[in-house]
Amino acid sequence: MKNIIILFLVFFSLPTFAQEEVFNQYFQFSENETYQLLADNVNLRAQPDTKSNIIKQLPVASKVRIIEITKSVSEINGLRAPWYKVSYSEDSKTAYLWGGFISLASENNNNKDDIVFLHGISKIEKSTDGNSLIYIQARAIKDSKEIQKIEFKGFGSVSTIRNLSLNDSKGVEGIINILKFSYSDNFCGGEFGDQVYFWDGKNFIFVKNLQSGVDAPCYSL
Repeated sequence: MKNIIILFLVFFSLPTFAQEEVFNQYFQFSENETYQLLADNVNLRAQPDTKSNIIKQLPVASKVRIIEITKSVSEINGLRAPWYKVSYSEDSKTAYLWGGFISLASENNNNKDDIVFLHGISKIEKSTDGNSLIYIQARAIKDSKEIQKIEFKGFGSVSTIRNLSLNDSKGVEGIINILKFSYSDNFCGGEFGDQVYFWDGKNFIFVKNLQSGVDAPCYSL
């Protein structure tokens, strides 16, 4: 019984970030899969370290293929993410990339004006009560150039699963697309919902935060 109590105390005294990293999406990118870069002028380095030599810079929305998930982790703007060995060219040149520069989700409205929408975490700050404040960014990209960028406070934590879905205008005049930035916790009582924006071809327009739960009414858009 004494041993069980000791194990219980040790488990619940672990640092919060160690528990969050288990579910942190930036630790979940898969080998041999291709992803797009969320940031612009991203440094690819010779080794998985921010002080290592820069061997290449890539523009926003560039595609990279993950070769290896390293054990090296860096924290930038409050976000802890691992380094990945990636292939970044047609002749399979490789370098190391910090995971926080990879987009969590991307959508292409190639039936409209060929815009790529990218989505991810921009920074994490600590509030006065010690909780994490998550800031989300979205970028509209065309021909590897940023047209518009927004940043907004997200719901949940670093362990919250986030995604992006792109819809047509649903008949709304002057609107090309409706974007839903979804967030979902994998536990009862967690945060679930969508942060909804319109895209008019030039700007993101905030619409509404839609939250759901077992005690909340259903909604649709």
